Amino acid sequence: MPSMPRGENEGGLVVVAGDGDRYLSRLELVAYSGFSLRTLERLMNRDTDPLPHYRIGHRYRIRRSEYDAWLKRQGDIERFGTSEAALSFRAKVADAVNSRRRR
Repeated sequence: MPSMPRGENEGGLVVVAGDGDRYLSRLELVAYSGFSLRTLERLMNRDTDPLPHYRIGHRYRIRRSEYDAWLKRQGDIERFGTSEAALSFRAKVADAVNSRRRR
């Protein structure tokens, strides 16, 4: 299991200087991705191509680079934001979650 990065707490987020590939908590990923916590949990638990994550005790961590690579596999999005491509991806995810509920 990879070790967790250490850094200073700044406004509720752990800042690791010079570390572009760090582990994010679910709440940090909510802020980074724009998805709700509930949507992220569904994406982490889906059957096909789930969002990669690590469970450490009762806490979950998601490596930022793995999230970015996973997101690119879901659709050709450079980085999640409010672009039309990102909104389209959100709609696709919502459709997938809703279709799974109907089964």
